[in-house]
Amino acid sequence: MSLDGEWEFYGNVFIPAGAFAQTDVAREPRLIQVPGGWSKAIDYTGRAMRPDGFATYRLRLLLPPADPVSGSWPELAVFIPYVNTAYELWIDGRPVARNGVPAPTRDRAEPELRPLLARFQPLGPVVDVVMHVSNFHFRDGGIARQLELGLSEDMFLEQRRREISSAILFGANLITALFFAGTYLLRREKRADGYFSLFLIVMAIRMLFTGDLLVHRVIPDIPWETALKIEYLMGYLAPLLLLFHLRDLFPNEVNPWIVRIWTGLATGGVVVVLLFPGRISSQLIPPYLVATASLLLWGVYVGILVVLRRRPDSLLFLAGLLAAIVSTLVTMLRYAGVVPVAELIPVGIIILVISQSLILALRSARSYRQTITLAEENARMLDITQWQLKKLKEYRRLTTLREENLRRRIAETLHGRTQGRLFAVIQHISQAERAMEHDTTEARAHLSHARSLLDQVREEDIRQTSRQLHPAAVGAGLLAALESLLDRFEESYGIHFHVDPAVEALDQGDRGGFRYVVRLGTYRIVEEGLNNIHHHAHAKNIHFSLTLKQRDNQEFLELTLSDDGIGFDPAQPITGLGLQTIDARVGDLGGQWRLTGSPGSGTTLHVSIPLVPGELERT
Repeated sequence: MSLDGEWEFYGNVFIPAGAFAQTDVAREPRLIQVPGGWSKAIDYTGRAMRPDGFATYRLRLLLPPADPVSGSWPELAVFIPYVNTAYELWIDGRPVARNGVPAPTRDRAEPELRPLLARFQPLGPVVDVVMHVSNFHFRDGGIARQLELGLSEDMFLEQRRREISSAILFGANLITALFFAGTYLLRREKRADGYFSLFLIVMAIRMLFTGDLLVHRVIPDIPWETALKIEYLMGYLAPLLLLFHLRDLFPNEVNPWIVRIWTGLATGGVVVVLLFPGRISSQLIPPYLVATASLLLWGVYVGILVVLRRRPDSLLFLAGLLAAIVSTLVTMLRYAGVVPVAELIPVGIIILVISQSLILALRSARSYRQTITLAEENARMLDITQWQLKKLKEYRRLTTLREENLRRRIAETLHGRTQGRLFAVIQHISQAERAMEHDTTEARAHLSHARSLLDQVREEDIRQTSRQLHPAAVGAGLLAALESLLDRFEESYGIHFHVDPAVEALDQGDRGGFRYVVRLGTYRIVEEGLNNIHHHAHAKNIHFSLTLKQRDNQEFLELTLSDDGIGFDPAQPITGLGLQTIDARVGDLGGQWRLTGSPGSGTTLHVSIPLVPGELERT
């Protein structure tokens, strides 16, 4: 049970515990609320108490009846978290507990902050509790925390349970801090993890100096002033680090001015704590708690904002943040004496840690999935690249083969027909020379034959070879080049040429015409298609059309070349230099092609070539 309530209060006087049995002592005591400070109390002489001072507290406890068998009461214990800032406790006139040295003057008083469990054996149904308290080192004196009374064994177990729980929370915080620190060291660009790690380390240190004060289990004689400075330093740093963590997580939602203002506030608090004693630095804590409460409420606003904006894992983050904020606000009310609850900040921090760990796990899972997706995409791109390299090698092989064939045809033309004609020219010139002496008419006839043969060499052999090497008609425009190409096949086939007016307008209009690479590539594709028809189709008619099409906000040149020849079987693989060359040409232009047909129904070549906007040129 708690010992909250009204106690007898004698300010600025130490009354010996045994003196209350005398009838002339403290006939009309003042009453004061416990837990609480004495700043608003009246001392023994009727004057207002100051923060610095000393006093005597007294409480009389009525116990239930003693055990009927033994006639005695069980051993009891009082748990005293701490008192501002030194005390000595008597029960039934016997001293049972002490923190520091309570004294009526500053030079004799020694503060101490150490939870104690005071055991005692009741002597009767009424227990007289007297406590001497002094304070010369803090902003307010008095019994600041709740005192608890219970069976000695139960109180001992409860104290151990609290210490173990605090130790578990401390260890969990520290281990999680190391985990987030390792995550930050592996990915330095994620500064939020680094700040959260520092925040958890600070909170773990703060747990040692608040609540059950575990630090006294490790360092029993730690000075009161040192412990207070460490507690306050952690209190200033923790919200700042959490704010940095929040800023790096949600930079678009966290106002940078809030960060700057709070950085200045925390820096000022740290400086005051380091330079001034506790009785001065503790004066800043009440307004700082108000500012912290405002910051926490602003944090709730940020959490709701990120949820409304659908940031990744925002709901999970908000749940953890709300747990930490609510626990902190409730603990502030506890310190203010409004609600008698336990220290809840460690619990809220653990919930925040769990939420952040889950967020980190989800983030890692997403990163893993992205890595797998990227690996699959890389594998697909590798396959495409290998296929393209294979196509490039094949295209180079085809180019080399085609060049060799072209050289062979040119060599055959020069060595055969052209050489024969030139030899005939020489013969006619020689005969003309011999005939000049006796028959000029015959000489003129030989020269005429020689001139005719030279015209054939120039018109047929040289120009045909030139067109094979490079079609000069391409420079005059796409349609002109294709018409000259079709003219070469008019004697053997019925040519049906259809041109979309849009193609004609583009080829001859103000837009600059088709790009040279498109003109040359299209010319070579049609040339190869016509050659295939000539060598394989056994056709009588050739139909050729050019149109412009719009698809997906892009313009395409569509060409269709068909014949009425023997066709082919689509189920059989088609291999041949001509179609492979067409495939390479279309691929160079970024287009697509397909070949359709059936046995006895002719063959149709469909080609679609994209026209890149803004790259038309005039020739």
